[in-house]
Amino acid sequence: MNLDRKLSEIDSIINRIYQERKPPGLTFGLFDKNELTFEKNLGYANLETQSRVNRNTSFMVGSITKLFTVIAFMQNWEKGLVDLDDPVNKYLPKGKIETKTGWPEVRFRHILTHTSGIGELRSIYDLFKKGFRLLTYDDDEIPPLSSLHELPVNPASPAGEKYAYSNVAVSILGYVIEQLNGKTFREYILENILQPLGMIRSDLIRTESIKENEAIGYKRKRNQTQRARRWNNIIKPSGALIASLNDMVKFGQMNLTKGKFGTSQILKPETFELMWSPHYYAHDKIMERYSIGYIFRLHNLNGHFIVEHTGGVSGFNSAFVCLPEDNLGFFISCNLNEGMYERTTLQVRNEILKVLTDISKEHPTTNPQPAKSNWSQIEGYYGAYPGFLTNTRIITAGIEFKLKKKQDKLHFSGLIGKQKKGVLLHPTEDPLVYEGYNKKGDAIYYSTKYIFDTDDNGTIIRLSREFDRFRKLDLLQTFRFKLYLSITGIFAIIILAIIILLFI
Repeated sequence: MNLDRKLSEIDSIINRIYQERKPPGLTFGLFDKNELTFEKNLGYANLETQSRVNRNTSFMVGSITKLFTVIAFMQNWEKGLVDLDDPVNKYLPKGKIETKTGWPEVRFRHILTHTSGIGELRSIYDLFKKGFRLLTYDDDEIPPLSSLHELPVNPASPAGEKYAYSNVAVSILGYVIEQLNGKTFREYILENILQPLGMIRSDLIRTESIKENEAIGYKRKRNQTQRARRWNNIIKPSGALIASLNDMVKFGQMNLTKGKFGTSQILKPETFELMWSPHYYAHDKIMERYSIGYIFRLHNLNGHFIVEHTGGVSGFNSAFVCLPEDNLGFFISCNLNEGMYERTTLQVRNEILKVLTDISKEHPTTNPQPAKSNWSQIEGYYGAYPGFLTNTRIITAGIEFKLKKKQDKLHFSGLIGKQKKGVLLHPTEDPLVYEGYNKKGDAIYYSTKYIFDTDDNGTIIRLSREFDRFRKLDLLQTFRFKLYLSITGIFAIIILAIIILLFI
């Protein structure tokens, strides 16, 4: 890969997006196994003190913490302390995972691929607890992991049935590490990952050392930039890491060398190969585009293998990417609170990946003629499989989705959110595969594949897209019908009450 000619383009991308999105501060670093080859530090770590971002400024990196957690867990697996096919309950002295009758046991492989059936909360009743039992705020005390994980967990769907990203489930891995080693998760991470890598500007709590050069998180409200409320993760294994660019480069270099850093061997190379193999994908026709290894997300972009993860907490968002076969990686973070699908760091990631992988705009100028004979079956409603707490991200993406004919093409849209406007689907050579086109910064790929599956009778039953599968719904199963029914019922009760008051 000729990197020299790409660096000016990468520099221009970062400058442009920084000017467009205007986060208070931003840090970016491109690295290989041996060095930080390019860095960019823009803006302010702290607007009040006017301290500027530099390579040693520590940012909250959110769910990128999960990569440290899976590496820590796999260290224990290498030692023979745990088996990936073991039931998780075997290692939980309290806080058992209470599955419904007939459901399979939750095993570690399920948690590592986000298919455990455990949702975004331990229980639906935690909706009414401060911080959902997951967070404290600002300078509040942070309870230990046991404050959550000594309580029972109620999965929302059967293990292995569907992909559902779960912070609570990954945090259980950290709690198991505590049980196996007789020390806190933070102590384990410091001793076995952060200190061996020389990550001296990183920690899972806001220490005095971190405070010396930390980024403050901000949000936008009525076009004004103000401090965001700081989240303190009780579930540290899922999102508590605070790290600097310089430290994340060291972590990235350890990934590129598959476990080796200086004289330390954090994990065996074959363990990285296992973590970076596809263990879950929504459909075999998109396996290369979107797979889950063990926690790591896997992609193949124009023949380049990519492992990555992103993170976002109040006031911050980040992205970590490695291209192991190209001996390249990059890390980016900024101190601005942004919506899950509107993050500055995602736009930078998406555009830079296209530069690094030499991918040009891939929208074809002409498309095959669509197989309109099956459109009557494809048209209709699609929604998540059952399990409310495992569907929260799908709900925020659109609640449920509708496919209908528009402009002589199929049109896919959600009920709310970014998907409400919808996207036109373009036919491919496969009559059950369509593509929606993306802008450069909106996604890793220039197009998103929509894949329809049939049952043995040829009836459309499912739609797969990226990591998710959606079931075909009858109108009576849809949220919009149930909402209409509820509103109609309330209206009818009001009319009846008025009639009673007037005539009785």
